[in-house]
Amino acid sequence: MTLFDVVVNVPLADEVSYTLNADVVLDFLERNLKGKPVYSITTDDRKWYRKIVKKLKAIHQLCGFHFLKRVTEDTDYYFKSKSLSTAEKIRLAIFVSAIREVFCSFTEEEFLEKLENVYAMKDAVPSLMKNHIEKLVKDVDLYTNHLLNPQIL
Repeated sequence: MTLFDVVVNVPLADEVSYTLNADVVLDFLERNLKGKPVYSITTDDRKWYRKIVKKLKAIHQLCGFHFLKRVTEDTDYYFKSKSLSTAEKIRLAIFVSAIREVFCSFTEEEFLEKLENVYAMKDAVPSLMKNHIEKLVKDVDLYTNHLLNPQIL
């Protein structure tokens, strides 16, 4: 685990753990954040992070990199599969490019506009991809906090 301060651009703490769960992460954060102001915490999308961030009274930002990593892994599965035709794979590649473009937004309005375009395309892609988009729509506030607040980098 690594706790990184994006304001001064330095790691605050590192720890290797053979167990990764809510209790271990909360203990790590509480020990290493003691006496330090916490404004926001960026995480991957493990469900238990939500409770931890709430307990620490911070703004929760979900990491777009981790979202795109999951999309890419599922895209690779479909590209290697023989279940999709070449035309379907091309549509999927265009769809994934559009998803990536969503995360290249500079404002919340731009993010939401691009997300609407992707959402309109979701019925033409395999079910795993639909699930990613539905998840992104559901958690859109957690992916756009950095666009609304300049203190979140």
